Parts: sequence; structure tokens; C-alpha cells
Amino acid sequence: MKRYETRVEGETVYLETDEGDLEIGDLDTIVNVIGNETYTISYDEKQRTQAWLETDEDGRVTFDVRETIVDLDHRREFVDKMRAIDRSEEKYGLPERTVEFAEEIASIFEQQGASTQSE
Repeated sequence: MKRYETRVEGETVYLETDEGDLEIGDLDTIVNVIGNETYTISYDEKQRTQAWLETDEDGRVTFDVRETIVDLDHRREFVDKMRAIDRSEEKYGLPERTVEFAEEIASIFEQQGASTQSE
């Protein structure tokens, strides 16, 4: 299954696609919609038993939102969903595609642990 990279040029986030770069929006705006520069995921006792997972003593992992956005790659369905959103439309006074991308990324974060919180 092909994955599509995320790229930041200047302060603008793009998804690389077969049809060329898809502009998502301003990285600062995405971080603000997500909630903060860092994000903390809390894992329960069972989840902490995974060998690959390194948590603090309270079962939490905190990571840099900006770095994680750039490190993520996405399936075709995600790219198609973002492409279908008109960048000129607004949601909460911001470009709708930018907000929807941020909300999808936050949703991905939230699916990783038992509970999540922004720091």
C-alpha cells in the first residue's frame, strides 16, 4: 500500500501526491487547532507491556506536534479526503482544509492510547 509523505516548505504543510503537492495550510495554524506544541498520550497498564512502547513512570508519552506532523505519512484515502475539501472555504475563520487536517491528526493521536491530553 502506497503512503504519501507530509512536507513543510517555509511554514506551509503539503501532502505529496501522485498528482503533485496538495497544500494543506500554515503549520502554526495546524498546531494551534490541535492545541499546543506538545501532545501527551496516556497508556493503560496493558498497553504499557508492549516492548516497543517507552513511557514515563505514569504511562505517558509526550511528543512534539510539529515533528510528528512532518514524520507522518498517509494513505490514499486520507489524501483524497483532504483534496475534496475546498481550501478557500472557512471553518472557524480559518481555511477549512487546514482545520480538517488538524482535526484528523488529533484524531490519529487520540486513537493511540487509553486517553490523551494536550500539554
